[in-house]
Amino acid sequence: MNKEQLETIKKGYQWWLEAENQADKNEFAECITTEDVPALIAEVERLREALKFYADGQKYTLAYDSNLVGTVEIFKDNGKKARQVLGDDKCS
Repeated sequence: MNKEQLETIKKGYQWWLEAENQADKNEFAECITTEDVPALIAEVERLREALKFYADGQKYTLAYDSNLVGTVEIFKDNGKKARQVLGDDKCS
């Protein structure tokens, strides 16, 4: 799911929350396609995977290579995984 699709669904949902009557709410429900729900679920799963990467305490443990140079895996990543998940290749 791209950012545009997600934004359209967010706007529609916000409108639905503010709708005064049930007929308006039903109209929005008809706009959600059967493809939207699996796409939203997939988006949540992608984001959860990135969060798991950064939440893993082992990623913050100092590790030494054969030259006894210490590195922390999370520093080597430098946010790359988050940018990939968010689809933002401009940041480095």
